[in-house]
Amino acid sequence: MNKTFLVLILIGLAVTVFVVIARTPRWWGAWQSIQNRFSRSPSAALRVAQNDKSSKLEFMTDQPTDKLTSPDILGSTSGQLVTPSAEPTLNPGPTIAVPTISDTKQVSVAILHTTEGDITIKFNTGTTPNTIANFIKLSRDNFYNGTIFHRVIKGFMIQGGDPKGDGTGGSGKNIKLEINKDLKHVLGAVAMARSSDPDSASSQFYITLAETPNLDGQYAVFGKVIEGIDVVLLLRQEDVMKEVNIEKQ
Repeated sequence: MNKTFLVLILIGLAVTVFVVIARTPRWWGAWQSIQNRFSRSPSAALRVAQNDKSSKLEFMTDQPTDKLTSPDILGSTSGQLVTPSAEPTLNPGPTIAVPTISDTKQVSVAILHTTEGDITIKFNTGTTPNTIANFIKLSRDNFYNGTIFHRVIKGFMIQGGDPKGDGTGGSGKNIKLEINKDLKHVLGAVAMARSSDPDSASSQFYITLAETPNLDGQYAVFGKVIEGIDVVLLLRQEDVMKEVNIEKQ
C-alpha cells in the first residue's frame, strides 16, 4: 500500500511539473511550433507580409525550394510572381506610356555585370517595345548600378532592380503591361515584376531559373539570357548588379 501510494504521488508530481513547464511562454511556443509543423498542408501558399506601412510578396512553402517549379505547387492562380499591395510605396507614380527609344530596334542586348560574373540578355525586339525602352532608359541612367538581387528562390527565379532592396521600391514611374502569347517563361526568361495591378511594373525584373509556364501571359517577358546562365544560377540574395550596359550585337 505504501509503495502504491508513493508511486501515485510521484506520478502526480511529474504531471504537475510537465503542465507548469508546458504552460510557460517559451516551452508553450515551442510545443505549438511542433504541432503546427506536423499539421501543415504540404502545398505552397502565397502570403502578403505587412511590414510597417510597406508590403511585399513572400513565397511560403513547406516543400523544399527546389520543388517550387512543379505544377502542383505553382499551378494555382495564387502562385503568381507579384508584389501585391495597395500601399503608395509600391505605386510610386502614375501609369505612363514610356516613349519608345528611337534606336530600340538597333539595341539588341543588355549586359549585367554582377558580383558573380556577366549576364547577357537579348531583348525581344518588336514585341514589348515600351518595356524594353523603359529598361534601356533606366540602364543608361545608371539606375540599376549598385542595386541588389533582393529575392532568390532556388529552382524558380531571381528578382532585382529595386533601389530600396526590399521589394517595395521602383523608379517612380509605371509602364503598361505588354503581353505576347509567343513569349514564354523558359529557363533564363527575363520579365518585369509587378503588383496585382497589371500596369504597375516599374523597375523590378526577374530571371527564371527553370521553365515556369504557369506565369505565361501574365507578365511582360522582354528578353532572354543568351550568355551567363551559369552566372544566373550562381547568384544569391544580396548579390550586386554593379553595372548594366546596353549594346548592339
